[in-house]
Amino acid sequence: MLNEELQLTVKSKTDFLSTMSHELRTPLNSVIGMSNVLLSDNPNKEQKENLDVLKFSAESLLSLINNILDFNKIDSGKIELESIPFDISTLIKNACAGFGAKAGEKRLNYHVQIDKQIGKQQVIGDPTRLVQIIFNLVSNAIKFTQKGMVEVRAIIRRKTRMVL
Repeated sequence: MLNEELQLTVKSKTDFLSTMSHELRTPLNSVIGMSNVLLSDNPNKEQKENLDVLKFSAESLLSLINNILDFNKIDSGKIELESIPFDISTLIKNACAGFGAKAGEKRLNYHVQIDKQIGKQQVIGDPTRLVQIIFNLVSNAIKFTQKGMVEVRAIIRRKTRMVL
């Protein structure tokens, strides 16, 4: 009897977190999308800085929500990694784009460098998890760096060819 109640409680928590996370993601994706639209309209310097902060904040919230979903999936044994093709250079640029304003607030230099050899290469993997990892690493680097620079570098260490 107690075991059944515990299982019901865990299922209720899992269902609640899943529903709330999905409900929050939709408006946050709209905020991020509108930020991108407004940023592409050649805003003045102050507007751009404000939009960068807005986009960074929305992306950070989205990252937190994605982490909640992932923990929820881990608890329920349902986490699965995607294996889809994506442009690694574009993903890195987009994932890092909103951090400049946050670094600037702390008077840190912020630089993103992507090896020219990477170009527009398609890789196969889980872009959502990779963005989460980049967000967490860069966010922590900015948070825990008191002075100096935060640099994100993407380089090719070894090149292999996969035939499908």
